[in-house]
Amino acid sequence: MGKTKKRKRIIAAACMIALLITGCGKGNAGEGEDGPQSLTAVEISGGAGEEGNGDGETGENGENGEGRGGDAGEAWNLEDGPITWQAAWFPLENAYSQVFSAGGKFYGLAREGGPTRLDIINKESLTVEGTALLENAAPDSGIGADKDGNLYVPARGEETGLWKIDLKGDSPNYEKIELEDCFDRNDPFLKGIETDSEGYTYIWCGMSVSKTKNIEGREQEVWYMADRVYVKDGQMKTVFYHEILDASGVDVLCFQIDGEGRPCVLMKDQKDIMLQEIDVAAQKGKEPVRLGTAFECFGMEDANIPEHLNFTGRGWLYCRENKLYEFRYDTCKKTEILDLASYGLLSSDILFLGKGRDRMEIINRDVQSGSLELAVLTPGSSDKTTVTLGVVMAAQDLEAAVAQFNRDSAKYRVEIVDYLAQEGNYEDAGEKLKLDMVAHVFNPST
Repeated sequence: MGKTKKRKRIIAAACMIALLITGCGKGNAGEGEDGPQSLTAVEISGGAGEEGNGDGETGENGENGEGRGGDAGEAWNLEDGPITWQAAWFPLENAYSQVFSAGGKFYGLAREGGPTRLDIINKESLTVEGTALLENAAPDSGIGADKDGNLYVPARGEETGLWKIDLKGDSPNYEKIELEDCFDRNDPFLKGIETDSEGYTYIWCGMSVSKTKNIEGREQEVWYMADRVYVKDGQMKTVFYHEILDASGVDVLCFQIDGEGRPCVLMKDQKDIMLQEIDVAAQKGKEPVRLGTAFECFGMEDANIPEHLNFTGRGWLYCRENKLYEFRYDTCKKTEILDLASYGLLSSDILFLGKGRDRMEIINRDVQSGSLELAVLTPGSSDKTTVTLGVVMAAQDLEAAVAQFNRDSAKYRVEIVDYLAQEGNYEDAGEKLKLDMVAHVFNPST
């Protein structure tokens, strides 16, 4: 409570400064505009191993939490101009350490001292439809789901491979899935599951692998981190696996089935982002296609991997410095979609980020209470008055205070303008802020 009051005092003072510096008013309120943000069209939602985040018909975001399904098949249209987002919040019944989506359901993992509990959550009402206890499984080593809602969890202890868990019956049905050349000492971590239109299932894992290397004239065993994509046929038998070593600065960022049905690996070498298609017929990876530098594509410097990276059908959603972006591989351009703090969100508190045809779904954790809420962002209008807060650099405490204020306020929305992010250095940022202060104080209409 004390921290919340402190944040409110901080933001109240900041708002007074922002009113003086930039002025405020209802930006095109009569036209349904409230601090408009640009949005690049996206088609397929995120989530572990799913091809769409929306199931059922689109409905209204009522207080009863109904009508949050949506069809993920239609892209956003920006021809009529930028889109303003409207946020609605809905509480979840329980707190979870991990949330993912598949087959039109949310799945929540909870650990309470005994076996891990998995709750199956209805996306429309957000009520728990069923519960399963994951026996002899290691959900800390990753968990995924296919488009039919079957779960995949690494086996625990002396067991190797994965458990495929069918939750459709009265009790969970476990089926063992083998992972060739993978044992307990490889310490596998499940990263994702995908299925293509030909019936092949792709299991993406990270693990340690040993290779023989000549060191000072002697053959020695050297361990590397690696990513493997196991290609399974309709009977879940391994056809082959594609392996990429984490060596010489190579990092695998994502695996997905693209909009044309091609299995692809998104990866980074020392400086560039590349997309490599897996040729199932030839049982190997094709020559990677360069998309741009790591900074051009995802704002990456050194090894700062983008947060909440999610494939959308023709690009990737990701978070960077509390902003949500999309990078599209057809245009090789990134676009800022929205500032998270402006809508009461912080990237560090997000457990799930998904995209449907007409909405984005974000499950957010309240740091103080530990409770979870589903934020549904849809194009809409707002009567909130937008206040622009200009700062040389947006510190984390300030962003947290702004996010909390925007969640609590029914009348105002504060949007931060970070001059350092725009100008690139402190001197230019400070000078530009001073010039804008003078311009707005003496001519508030500008």
